[in-house]
Amino acid sequence: MAPRSTPDSDLLVRFVDEARAAGWMVMPHSADSRRRVTVGTRQVLIPDPEAAGWPSLFLVNPAERRSMAVVIAREREKLTADQERWLGALGACGVETLVVRPSSELSAVAKLRLLIAA
Repeated sequence: MAPRSTPDSDLLVRFVDEARAAGWMVMPHSADSRRRVTVGTRQVLIPDPEAAGWPSLFLVNPAERRSMAVVIAREREKLTADQERWLGALGACGVETLVVRPSSELSAVAKLRLLIAA
């Protein structure tokens, strides 16, 4: 069964397409915030607090020597404390950060293009 399409997944796909078209390399957050470990003969998932809240996308543009962490969020969705923590830590390290919501999609895409031209 295919995953159900949600408004934020559609936004994510459009944003990734725009980022790639603007010259960014894109790595989606593919890790579950849980780790699979073997306990005896069973496989179990345990929470991995370091992975929780990692941004939806991490973008790099080596030619421009820029990187960006992007959280794709629903319109009224509040960021989690873990997401805020990661965005703050990455920003403190000089990584540009961006939260993209449906209402800010056009300005976010414009920012991708402007960062290349800057």
